[in-house]
Amino acid sequence: MAVANRALSAPLNINGDQSDSMAQRDAGWISPLRGKTRKKPTTRIMQAFRIAEHLDVQLPVIVGLDGFIVSHTLENVNVLSDDAVRSFVENVCCQTS
Repeated sequence: MAVANRALSAPLNINGDQSDSMAQRDAGWISPLRGKTRKKPTTRIMQAFRIAEHLDVQLPVIVGLDGFIVSHTLENVNVLSDDAVRSFVENVCCQTS
């Protein structure tokens, strides 16, 4: 689960904190993998799938990203092809250590 963390103060706060992710701290999820730039959440989500679907783990994972700067601004990100991502995730999900 990707969570855009926000600071919870009125009326508007553009600073990010971990309030949204920390609310799930005791839910049994692996939490959180963090990404501060626009590229990091993309990479962390791929890692989260690989971790969560591993037969020795099989737990959901939270990927935290900054709730204003990353989620509300633009930056070019070179993403991997669907085949490369699928290969990365499937390469481990069906194996045991």
